[in-house]
Amino acid sequence: MLLNSSQVILCPVLNESFVVNVSVNLACVGVLVVPENVCPKRQYMKKATAEELFKLRGVASYQLGRGTGATLFTKETMVVRSSRTGRMRYLYRDGKLVATLRPTDGMLALSLAGAQMLMRDRCFKNVVTVQTDVSDFIKRGRNVFAKHVVRASSTIRPEDEVIVVNERNELLATGRAFLSGEEMLSFRRGVAVKVRHGSSESQMQTSSLKA
Repeated sequence: MLLNSSQVILCPVLNESFVVNVSVNLACVGVLVVPENVCPKRQYMKKATAEELFKLRGVASYQLGRGTGATLFTKETMVVRSSRTGRMRYLYRDGKLVATLRPTDGMLALSLAGAQMLMRDRCFKNVVTVQTDVSDFIKRGRNVFAKHVVRASSTIRPEDEVIVVNERNELLATGRAFLSGEEMLSFRRGVAVKVRHGSSESQMQTSSLKA
């Protein structure tokens, strides 16, 4: 969901109103709208049970690769549930949104914090490297075009979660692949990755909420 300048967001989970002075992407969960960089109040967050951790780690390992589940979801994982269905939606660690469970298919949508964790542990293979001179463009949440891709993992398939970095290995964005890794390198036209969160976009959300 995209909100334009000077729109007021009322979030019942946070019990707060926010005036957004820039265009930002927001994650929508059930009837709730929560900016990525805002941590819900403690009473709305519950510590993940052993059964929930087992499920989350299983989903991550299946979707993102071996080892990613243990990296993302520790015993300190906190859960925010949909007020409509009661199912897990937002997954937090150390006050940061790690991932969201997509209501359509039960798979994970990575946040920037989650991507940083995976990059530190080097357990995630689906990485797309773009030309450094388009870094600012991608950071602002723009899609990745095939002509800008310089490296892409051969394991990437269309619709996979991917991390986008530049040639200096700086995290630029997270998103979903439109093409396979091989296609990203061979095609010279079209969108390669649909960006969900750009790193500059995330910083702008934080600055706006603190203002």
